[in-house]
Amino acid sequence: MKHKKHKYKNHYFRFIDFLIVVLCLSVTAYSVNLFRLDLFQTIKLYNVQPVGAIAVKHNIVQRRIADRVLWDRLAAESPVYLGDLIHTAELSSATIDMEGRSIDLGENTLIRIQPAPDDGGALQIELVDGSLNVATTAEGAGIRLNLKGRAVKISGETALSAAVENDSLTVQVNKGAAAFVEEGESKEVPSGTMIALDSEGMEKIQPAVVVTRSNADENSPVSSPVSFFLVEHTAITPLEPEEAEPAPVPVEFRLLSPPHGARLPGLTALREQTVFKWEAGGEVRSSRFVLSRNSDPLRGRPAVEIANPGRTIRLNRLEEGVWYWTIEARGVNGLAGAAPPRQLRILPIPLLPAPGGRQPASGHRINIEEIKTQRNIAFTWSAVPGANAYIFTLYEQAENGRRQISRATVTSPAWTLEDISALSHGAFVWQVEAVNRNSKGAIEQRGSAGENTFIMDIPIPGPVHMENPGALYDS
Repeated sequence: MKHKKHKYKNHYFRFIDFLIVVLCLSVTAYSVNLFRLDLFQTIKLYNVQPVGAIAVKHNIVQRRIADRVLWDRLAAESPVYLGDLIHTAELSSATIDMEGRSIDLGENTLIRIQPAPDDGGALQIELVDGSLNVATTAEGAGIRLNLKGRAVKISGETALSAAVENDSLTVQVNKGAAAFVEEGESKEVPSGTMIALDSEGMEKIQPAVVVTRSNADENSPVSSPVSFFLVEHTAITPLEPEEAEPAPVPVEFRLLSPPHGARLPGLTALREQTVFKWEAGGEVRSSRFVLSRNSDPLRGRPAVEIANPGRTIRLNRLEEGVWYWTIEARGVNGLAGAAPPRQLRILPIPLLPAPGGRQPASGHRINIEEIKTQRNIAFTWSAVPGANAYIFTLYEQAENGRRQISRATVTSPAWTLEDISALSHGAFVWQVEAVNRNSKGAIEQRGSAGENTFIMDIPIPGPVHMENPGALYDS
């Protein structure tokens, strides 16, 4: 018999294996180093004085700390530091409070917070893209804007709006004064003036469009939104003032129904769809429906949020309580607005009444003779309007409380205990509750429970006594 010889190949540690190991170790070391740097940067922030804090926030606002790659999602009262990048998403906004200086960021806006290059203690806000409003007080320090390399110096008690889109920029002074600073020279922009700069070395100056609320004073102007179709410029050259063009305004829309303060029965909200309607006076590019427990539904996390819902929204099974709803919409001109929220109250679902005419009546005694003639106990009660089922429960009344013996859900106003042997001598309690169930068997409306007691009057067998039989026959 010949034995086959098995040949084994020797497996050597190839050079490619060595390269893979080195590559994996390098990636691991690089990742650990990034984590270390991120951790140290976080620890260092505890010793850094913030320059301000997020005072008001709507929807998504993000911050990226200098020398970091990841973005953090900010909440109200979050601190901000020098070097931070702050970004607001679509249909989002934020207000940053910086000790006497307030900066309102519009949607899709990106800024960087930096120290001013030549003003001790002043801050410089670089507006990379989007729009913002700046308001300073007399007590607050000055602030600078960097708009595509153009420096705008803002002094105290000034309200200013600025926007950067693609290669264009616009500055509008609503109150106080500001100045463009270029190559050591300063060009003042007085209150009530809007300057738009283009790429052809020209400057367009026109009166600012400012509207004030009927109940506001002259110190709190509200600037209307302005659309920008401009290009970057190379020099500041004044032109003759031109007639102001009408500024675009947000699309007009209003909420129709339910009306503010509407009260809806709980069963109606549970069984039927709640319908919300709104209308717009112009073309709407995007919109969203918001329903919340918060009186300001645009703040915090809503209970229901539907993007581009159409003019009619239908919701199923609204729970009891107070709700607030609104619509936030954006027109084709890019301007967004929100309707004043409306309140909707869903009322509690009332309890069905307790069934009447309950038999056996409370205090009824069942003796041994009744048990001999009838080996079951029939429980009956009157039907309850609005109920389509009844929950029957039988308890034994013990010294330490009640012990459940039987429980059943029936559709007719009667239930029979067939096995009477389950009951012994003593007191018993039976309850019945009227309920209303939907087609799937889930209880939608509960009721008050009716309760009766009865007594099983059955003699308890005593001990057997035996006489001494010898005594009977004692002679």
